[in-house]
Amino acid sequence: TDRSKLTQQLQEANEQRRKLREDTTELETKKKQIQIDLEEVNNEKEALFADIRAMQQERADLQSQKEQVESELKTVQRDLSTDREDLLRQLTEADTDIRQYKNETALLHSEVNELHEENENLKNIVSQLRADRDT
Repeated sequence: TDRSKLTQQLQEANEQRRKLREDTTELETKKKQIQIDLEEVNNEKEALFADIRAMQQERADLQSQKEQVESELKTVQRDLSTDREDLLRQLTEADTDIRQYKNETALLHSEVNELHEENENLKNIVSQLRADRDT
């Protein structure tokens, strides 16, 4: 009869409404989780940007230190050259002076080697920072 058809249609409509409410609730839950995930991603992104800025500052500081070391190295090399000239002039004075200046020259070579090593280390650090930044 018509009444039973209408009752059945009403039941079907109520069932569809119930399913829609469930689906809506599920979608709202998923939406909230997505918003939470998005916020976490944004926080991670900001943290990464902060890390990048810190690395850029560190790289700039290292570049400045490298330039300072290179300048000091040039000064040491000029000083070493001057010392060598002085040694050549003083070689004729006495064996004692010769030993003294040979020791000073060895010390200067050691300092130059240390500066070369420090310079290489700074170059490696700068290269590593660049590689880290590029990844």
